[in-house]
Amino acid sequence: MLHVRALVDLLATRSERWGAGPAAIRLRATFAPGELAEAYRELVTAGSSGRPHRYVDPRALEQSEATTLGTRVVSLIHEDGNADDSTSWASFERSRPTPALDSSPVLRKLIDSIPAPIRTARLLGLQPGACIEPHRDAGSGFAAGILRLHVPVVTNDGVEFWVGSERQKWQTGELWYADFRRLHSVANRGTQLRVHLVLDVGITPELMQLFPERFAQEQTARGIFYYRWPLSLQAPTLSRYESRFLLPAGFIRGVDRELEAALEVDGAVLRLVVSAELPVELGAQRVSASRSAVADLVPTGPETLAVLGAQPAYTWEYESRGGARSALWVVNRCVATADYRGLETLSPDQPVEHREERIRLALR
Repeated sequence: MLHVRALVDLLATRSERWGAGPAAIRLRATFAPGELAEAYRELVTAGSSGRPHRYVDPRALEQSEATTLGTRVVSLIHEDGNADDSTSWASFERSRPTPALDSSPVLRKLIDSIPAPIRTARLLGLQPGACIEPHRDAGSGFAAGILRLHVPVVTNDGVEFWVGSERQKWQTGELWYADFRRLHSVANRGTQLRVHLVLDVGITPELMQLFPERFAQEQTARGIFYYRWPLSLQAPTLSRYESRFLLPAGFIRGVDRELEAALEVDGAVLRLVVSAELPVELGAQRVSASRSAVADLVPTGPETLAVLGAQPAYTWEYESRGGARSALWVVNRCVATADYRGLETLSPDQPVEHREERIRLALR
């Protein structure tokens, strides 16, 4: 499928400030350090060496050992249980445990205790001398409906972990949230390995109960997009969500003309099909000689749809008039207010803010 970030050249109608909040917060959950050390040994014994971390200095990779996590990523939960994909991009609905997680009952128990849907779960390891350069994760946060949580598995006092201008000193077994929309980096200047369990999760009321009460109240006032669970529907019921409409020029980047489009039932999903033969390099799938499928959607409510692989806050919502549907709203609540060049103008403590953008598609 065409990557959802390349689907839409959105038209802004409203901007919201979701607020910054603290750089990092410890959640009210703790895991036994001894059990985590055991889980690490289980993975090493099972030969889970992982994949190189994309932000790590390549020179540090030459010093890593394949039989330890080293400067590498081990995927524990990923789309279709794919252990070879070490990125954080996956679909909530299609994420499954990888063989590495199957080999670690301790980590499985820990992950199952998190009261939220898991998009990805990864072990990120840094050998002594390795580093992850300063960067921002603009697609996470309460506006996007997805948070990144950390549990230190193995750490040492020589780790320099910065979120904004604050140095973080997280201890083994603690559960932490950090606002990674801020500039952040890590360098292992100690003599021991550093390993973190990193979880990308949807937001639920139960998860918010693990945050300090005052912060949860303040964040609720600022705004939270809670995860919406997909409805389990079969083709006969799913067909009530089918529709036809025109996509404006530029809706799909690189396509400068209007396109006839439709949501059509395909098994347990609704497939977005356009009347154009789009390049395979973009991830589009050819349906016929003149039609391409570019995304899959699932209902999350009577009038709402989620795009598989997108942030939870990116939704499609039907508008009804006189008891009949008249339009589809494409709503993206987590559009970054700064592009890559604009990010350079932000201070380390200034998070990437999000705005809400909408497009109205009249039904035909």
